[in-house]
Amino acid sequence: MKSWNKTLKSSYDSFKAGVNSLDCEDLEVGIGPCGLRTIVFEIGGKTTAILLWDSNGFSKNLRNNLKQELGGMVDNLILSTTDNHFVNKKPGGENPLKYSKDLVLNASTSIKNALNDLNYAEASSGKITTDNVDILGYGKQDSITSAVNRTIQIARYSWLPVYGSAFMFYLTLLP
Repeated sequence: MKSWNKTLKSSYDSFKAGVNSLDCEDLEVGIGPCGLRTIVFEIGGKTTAILLWDSNGFSKNLRNNLKQELGGMVDNLILSTTDNHFVNKKPGGENPLKYSKDLVLNASTSIKNALNDLNYAEASSGKITTDNVDILGYGKQDSITSAVNRTIQIARYSWLPVYGSAFMFYLTLLP
């Protein structure tokens, strides 16, 4: 309640936001096709940057190194990744975001661009409850696994008719 009352007393001109989207895909260092997304908030003269890389986690000490190299640009720095595993070089493998000078340059550029994009903004929150909407949750993964397994069982025996039909069609096209 204390923060709610403080928020209500704040002036509307104390909140700004700026965004930047940087296409910097590089699978070798662990950056997927969505690159880097940055949002900077300025509240009461203090800035916070949130950087989101399309990547699968950070390599050891990368988070601390980036915070050290980029820390002076804003008052608070939050680094995160999508953890979508797109950048994995092989199934089940790991390919975390790795340090490079380009990584630091891209992060710095994205923060600068987001700072230059700062404009007055509004924020709100709320809660809406919707009935009868199925979302993944308890028990749902079992039904998905079961459906996938049934599909694989059927597909296991369907390759012969599919390829056989394709081969017969090919034969009809021969002179």
